[in-house]
This record gives sequence, structure tokens and C-alpha cells, in this order.
Amino acid sequence: MGRVEGRGIAHGDGAMKHSACRVVLRLILAGVFVYAGVLKARSPEAFADGIAAFRILPVPFINLFALGLPVLEVLTGLLLATGYRLRIGAFSSLILSALFAIALLSAGLRGLNIDCGCFGAAAWSRSLGIALGRDIALAAMALIVYRQAVISGGPCKGKRSRL
Repeated sequence: MGRVEGRGIAHGDGAMKHSACRVVLRLILAGVFVYAGVLKARSPEAFADGIAAFRILPVPFINLFALGLPVLEVLTGLLLATGYRLRIGAFSSLILSALFAIALLSAGLRGLNIDCGCFGAAAWSRSLGIALGRDIALAAMALIVYRQAVISGGPCKGKRSRL
């Protein structure tokens, strides 16, 4: 297949493969954030207990955080899934993943033996090392999606992304 020129960068079959990989990354991130947000929203009391175990937030903010974070996660996932305002969705997933990783690292360094509460009672999320690795991987994926959205002039004005 021939090469197509666009925006000063040559795109061939390799560019199409990279684009498809970015779409897959975006959809994986979307699924993870929607899934995690829905699980947390279904059991806000248990999620609030999980947040309290981290001993990071002042007590008056725990319930507010337990009610607000699931909504933010679902909205982030929907932005990623639809490609609508992709830069915002990708940036949100990057910041959330980084904050989750920092909170887990903080708990580990303080010797707290906690369940991250990321995915409800899923046994695979109970290991601090696995949860930390997962959050770092999600942050890396979000960085790739965000970087591409910025480079391609990705939508921040309500348009759908071609990613």
C-alpha cells in the first residue's frame, strides 16, 4: 500500500498499526475506569472504609471522596470510550492513576497492610505490589493516549477523536 502524506508526517501501514494500538489502549483504560467506578458506586460504605484505611484524608473528607471518585472514574472512562474531549479524559486517567499509585506507595512505605479497594472485593486487587504495578501500567497507558491526543491536536473542544 502506498504512503499518504498528512500534517507533514508520512503515514503508512506502520502508522495505522500504531493508531490501532492507541485505540486499544484508550478502550482498555475506558473499561477499567468505568468498571472500577461502577463497583465503587455500588458499595460506597465499603469504599469509604477502604479510603479511611489509607490514613491520608482527614475524616470529614472521606465520605465526600467515596461518593465523588466513582463518578469521576465513570466520566473519565466515558470520555475515553467515546473520544469526546479525549485530552481531558486521558489527562484525568493519567492523574488518577498516578495519585492511586502514590497512595499505594505511601501506604506500603508506612507499613499499612490494606486492600486498595480499587475493584471491590476482587482478590487480585488485594496485593499491594500487584495494585501498584497495575496503577503504574495504567498511568503509562494514559500517558501514551494523552501524548497522542496533544500531538494530533486531539479534541478539547467537543469533537470526537480519530484515535
